[in-house]
Amino acid sequence: MVISNTTQLAELIDRVWQPQFVNLVARDDFMMRRMPHITGAGDGVRWKVQAKDTNTSAASYSEGDAAPTAVGHKFLDAKLNWKYNWVGIEVTGQMQAQAMGKGGFEGYRDVLATETEQSVLDLKNIINTQLLAASLVSSTDIDGIGIGVKSATSYAGIDPATYTEWASDLGDTGALTIAIMQDNKTTAEDTPRFGNVSVITTTPTLWNAYGNLVQSQRRYMKGERLDGGFQALDFEGVPVVKVPGHTSGRMYFLTEKDKKGQAIFQFVTLQPFKTLDKSAGAADSLKLIVTSYCQLQVRNRRPHSYSASLT
Repeated sequence: MVISNTTQLAELIDRVWQPQFVNLVARDDFMMRRMPHITGAGDGVRWKVQAKDTNTSAASYSEGDAAPTAVGHKFLDAKLNWKYNWVGIEVTGQMQAQAMGKGGFEGYRDVLATETEQSVLDLKNIINTQLLAASLVSSTDIDGIGIGVKSATSYAGIDPATYTEWASDLGDTGALTIAIMQDNKTTAEDTPRFGNVSVITTTPTLWNAYGNLVQSQRRYMKGERLDGGFQALDFEGVPVVKVPGHTSGRMYFLTEKDKKGQAIFQFVTLQPFKTLDKSAGAADSLKLIVTSYCQLQVRNRRPHSYSASLT
């Protein structure tokens, strides 16, 4: 091996790339820019979920009535296991030798930088893809936003078939209409969900379809410059955002904060970025592995609505 102290090299990559990697994950995906990034601990992401919304002792009464019997709210334990993603980086001895030349390590550094940069971008891209997913391609994938916001199937160890409060609303399917969007938003915000839809996410195709539905409401100004598309779209004052990589045919009506103003969606990291030296015993090559331990937390499934299979 041309570089003997690969452990120090792994530590150097950590110092140089970890801040950039965290910023890339946060910046390049729309939903990641809208949610807090927090540091987790322990064996998973844990929180409490209120299983019953109403204290049934709340009622009108007459003077002299006996005091009501309080009905406490039940809380459930929710837990998501950490999910792990990694990427391997390898530079062979031949590549090192060809790059060395008279520049020594300076010549080799470009090879390492190129491999590291592209590999870190590949790791970032696979994490962003998982974060937007509506189903798991592999059981080891991150539980994406489409899994957290779902009307059926268990999530975080809680089954909506047993606790109906633990389910979002699934709206109508078919060709996108204003009526479908109105129904989704109203259902998310009306009793008993009491959401406050703050963003509507969808695919570029459905974003354009909605824009075409409201084409007649466009306002034109005099001038020679023409623009045949849409720069921004709202629905009842809520931004409609096209998200590259969004699950096909879906439109989400999301409540991003609960009644107390706390974020419902959180990106939680146990270890956002770590480089491990795997060169020991390698045959004439430098081998590194970059790992990331993280999870996407949806603290409350109820105040959301979505439609699937839209066209």
